[in-house]
Amino acid sequence: MHVAFIYTGKVTGGKPFLSTLQRRTDRGELRTWKVKRKQPLTLVHTQYPGVYLEFAIAGTKRFVRAIGAFRLLPEPAVLASIPAGPNSAQVLGFLVGMLAREAEPFGVASVSIPLSDPKR
Repeated sequence: MHVAFIYTGKVTGGKPFLSTLQRRTDRGELRTWKVKRKQPLTLVHTQYPGVYLEFAIAGTKRFVRAIGAFRLLPEPAVLASIPAGPNSAQVLGFLVGMLAREAEPFGVASVSIPLSDPKR
């Protein structure tokens, strides 16, 4: 599984980030993604079947479980997880590209991608 730690410009930026992401996806502004589930927010790629992203807000059980043994200061506002699979590295690239292009509307300040699993 790949993860991306998403930092926003505001301390409480997780909820506004996810609501903006969902709203823009629902409007069709992010054409390659479609909302599959709202809790937790899960996006599926429209061109690659079985490819999806799952987002968790800081402080939720899903976030704590996914962050696992990573030691992060400061804590990210949102965590995006990509399940392991043949296209997972490519999906990570899609996510980083989308966040870079849409950083201002989403309020994204930075993205951190761990290169190794701390559990190994």
